[in-house]
Amino acid sequence: MSSKENLPSKPTKRRYIVLMSVLALVVLGWSAVWFFGRSFLHEQLNSQMSQMAAQGLEVSCADLEINGFPFRYEVSCRQMTSADRSGTAAKLGGLNAVALIYNPTHVIFEAGAPAVMDVPLSGMSGDMTWETARASMKFGSGALGKLDAVVEKPEAVLNNPVSAGSFAAEKAELHVRQSEGDADFFEGFLSVDALQLRSLPALQDALDLRAHLQIPGGHLSWQERTFPGWYNPTGVSCRSSLLCSMQAWGIAG
Repeated sequence: MSSKENLPSKPTKRRYIVLMSVLALVVLGWSAVWFFGRSFLHEQLNSQMSQMAAQGLEVSCADLEINGFPFRYEVSCRQMTSADRSGTAAKLGGLNAVALIYNPTHVIFEAGAPAVMDVPLSGMSGDMTWETARASMKFGSGALGKLDAVVEKPEAVLNNPVSAGSFAAEKAELHVRQSEGDADFFEGFLSVDALQLRSLPALQDALDLRAHLQIPGGHLSWQERTFPGWYNPTGVSCRSSLLCSMQAWGIAG
């Protein structure tokens, strides 16, 4: 067999060249789309922060980056800070947001601890830490359609000029859904597992909370309540009454 018989035919070579050319065009086109989207997203973020600044709220990041090429957009903001004209200030350890380039209406957020707040006019301040804090948000028609947020092992300390308090929990979850029958109606479900209040009077046992939130209307209905035995300064049993527990803590009259 001659050496010429071992060489691929010209049509095969041509198809290979065409295939590689098409592939190169697709890669170049996809890259151009991604980098254009990245530039647009960066401009939108700067525009939003400029609008907030014009309204008196300064928001900044120590290092704003957009990565994720080729299939995602990953926005990272380290040491996010905010301050308004009244002097109220807040800090967040970091905030990351991720969305697929072909599904930009579904965004995953992750917040880094700690979160610190200071309100000089009222003398209130607080800080909060957690193990993980993540949220999934889905948008439709320019509005929020679904929200799922989970915070693992949150701990917080709140202070004001006359008192201080702290709490910790194993997990806190918030789920919000847009009603199928009414686009302007939302339902939310809040749960807090193993809540420990460390203020005075302190809870001896952990507390589980379940809440059902309906919007609009501002109606908050507590579907489940678990109040283990704990010290009640009012002398009234509060194992199943949210109002009674608020009275015991001096929140309600």
